[in-house]
Amino acid sequence: MDGDIAPLTEIAHSTGVYGELGRGIVCELGLEDEVFARLHTFGKALASTGAAVLGSYVLREYLINYARPLIYSTFMPFNCLVSIKCAYDMLENGQTISIQEHLHNITKRFRETVRLPVGTLLPSSSPIQGIVLSGNAPVRALSSYLNSKRFIVKPICSPTVPKGQERVRICLHGHNTIKEVDGLVEEIHKFFQITSPEFEEAKFIAVVVTLIQ
Repeated sequence: MDGDIAPLTEIAHSTGVYGELGRGIVCELGLEDEVFARLHTFGKALASTGAAVLGSYVLREYLINYARPLIYSTFMPFNCLVSIKCAYDMLENGQTISIQEHLHNITKRFRETVRLPVGTLLPSSSPIQGIVLSGNAPVRALSSYLNSKRFIVKPICSPTVPKGQERVRICLHGHNTIKEVDGLVEEIHKFFQITSPEFEEAKFIAVVVTLIQ
């Protein structure tokens, strides 16, 4: 939800974004031989649906025999299998490396240039960024304003998140340009009535996060 890197036991959406050739955060951290089971979802960067669990033969047999939702789920449509294979072909051939690097670069640029009230920008080095504004009305106002400027962002209101932790969720994509990111930052600043980068530092801060090496 917040765009932070979840504990390895919970991470699910790093395929195609992190690691060599988009192999995920486990590969990014070099922990392939230390993780019992890895979940790779196909509904985010791979633009399809479904998921796969990677693990040992024993794990495979256990899931086949005891994971009832897996066994009794409807089989994945053939067109989804084709789209997943095509996506993995692109990953393995290195066709997505430049997109992956660009995505991390624009994420870094967003965080380096946006100025917000202290504690408003959630700490996230991923392409998912969150701006917390207490109350449903403020987040709806910000999202509506940005939507009117042709930026598609969504308000996350309570009770979806705890009261007081309502936020606007910004998802950066590999096809977004630096110009678009700069434009987004400019409109966010306008919403908060920030007109100059040399504003009162006691109230505002530029948060710079070093991406995972």
